Amino acid sequence: MMPMLASAAALAALTLILVQIALRLPLVQAVGAITGPSLRSIAVLRARGISDHWKERAMKHYARRTFGGVLWFSGQIVLLAVVALGIGAGVARIVPGFVEFSFGWQGLILSIVVATGWIMLRGVLDGPAEASASAYTPMEQMMHRLALGNGAVAEMAFGLNQVIARPDPEVAKDGAHVFVAGLARAGTTVLTRALHESGAFGSLSYRDMPFVLAPNLWSRLNGGGGVAAAERAHGDGIAVDLDSVESLEEPFWRVFDGNAYLKSDRLLPHRPGAALVQKYRCYVAAILKARRANRYLAKNNNNTMRLNALAEAFPNAHLLVPFRDPVAHAGSLHRQHARFVQMHRDDPFSRDYMGWLGHHEFGSDHRPFAPGAKPQGDPQTQEYWLEEWCAVYQWLLDTAPGQARFVCYEDLCNDPGAWDGLCAELDIEAVDAAFRPAPLASRSELNPLQMRAYEIYDRLRMRSR
Repeated sequence: MMPMLASAAALAALTLILVQIALRLPLVQAVGAITGPSLRSIAVLRARGISDHWKERAMKHYARRTFGGVLWFSGQIVLLAVVALGIGAGVARIVPGFVEFSFGWQGLILSIVVATGWIMLRGVLDGPAEASASAYTPMEQMMHRLALGNGAVAEMAFGLNQVIARPDPEVAKDGAHVFVAGLARAGTTVLTRALHESGAFGSLSYRDMPFVLAPNLWSRLNGGGGVAAAERAHGDGIAVDLDSVESLEEPFWRVFDGNAYLKSDRLLPHRPGAALVQKYRCYVAAILKARRANRYLAKNNNNTMRLNALAEAFPNAHLLVPFRDPVAHAGSLHRQHARFVQMHRDDPFSRDYMGWLGHHEFGSDHRPFAPGAKPQGDPQTQEYWLEEWCAVYQWLLDTAPGQARFVCYEDLCNDPGAWDGLCAELDIEAVDAAFRPAPLASRSELNPLQMRAYEIYDRLRMRSR
């Protein structure tokens, strides 16, 4: 009995060492280096507008890249094998029966259990404060890091999903889609949910997490089921469940063109190239196919910085830009910033999670929309947020395309005709919407910054009508 226990202990220790080494090796990137070129070569072979000459050249290029990826991956596996054999040989000299136990069914089961348990507990052992404070289990955190935090895996998942879904980008191009985009806390979530209730649209939801770039593939793998609705992290009384529509498409732009607009301290106006726009049409088409819908609905605040690109990509789309009373809006942003700074301090994973989804509106990784100069001042003050409000909405007034439709949140709350009129404009059924009453703030004793904000607000209201 004692030799078996000694063999089990030694095998468990060896398994932990190998798993830890494997986790530190770029194995996932190596797999992406193999599958990525392979998927691209398949897409080239299926493309109709490419000559055989260029297809041949492209196939040679992708073959070289795939071979390089195989060598990279194989080298890492060989390294693990050498470490395993080296340590195993040393242990076998000390522990009788170690080899027989390791290659028997008991050793196989033990290795699987130890490896799985270590991966699940690694987040707790490496960072107990992070794991204990997070709403996500260590396994869920690992899944999100793999699917969202690793660009190679995300790009691979997108390519594989496109092969499976076979979407038609031209069908998506002509759709009367709806894109909701504005500063956070402008009523974008409530508006998007009300629109989605009409049943006229297909959208991404939390059920697509974490493989948001592969909705068709993931829907086949993750099964059904659900979770009880719970209040979202903003603490604003809005409950979410797996079927709640949410801003989940931004990883597409971050993965494929993040360097063009996503800077370390701000977000710039984004004008993606024609090839990427066509790829985005393919993405939208895949989502619609997964939802069996003809019209796409997306709430993405970062789209505020790419409205013109969306107008060109989808000439029949509606671009809704919500806005609200600037002083009330700046106050809400100020409060949320303080809330999320504390949340990110308590749970570092939540900061990474928001970054992967492109949410930099507030919190410790705050990056403001900067159509011009970066907003100055201290985010701990309400004046900072009012400055950003003025800069963004003034820029939108000056540059938004003709398809942009400004939507006043106060009008939606206080005038039933505003909601009915918007639904008629979008050609959807006007379902009952839960817009909360929003009284207009007093304009007495305004400072110069507030006066400028209300001048912009009044122009927005006139434009919205």
